[in-house]
Amino acid sequence: MDSEKFSDLACCVGFADGQEYYDGDSAESTLSFYKDEPLIHEINTGMNFSLRIFDLQVATGQILSVKG
Repeated sequence: MDSEKFSDLACCVGFADGQEYYDGDSAESTLSFYKDEPLIHEINTGMNFSLRIFDLQVATGQILSVKG
């Protein structure tokens, strides 16, 4: 995960509805992070981000809510 505040933050992406999504589709997902990751305190509501797999950008989005 990359944002204006950090890059290369590891995360796990989950989709609640189990559907497949294609290029250009919008989806609400859950991002999970390692508890000991020092940069997770930088994540806040409204922040824009992008997701990469290796060097390929696969998604962009905005944080809608943050849960502790």
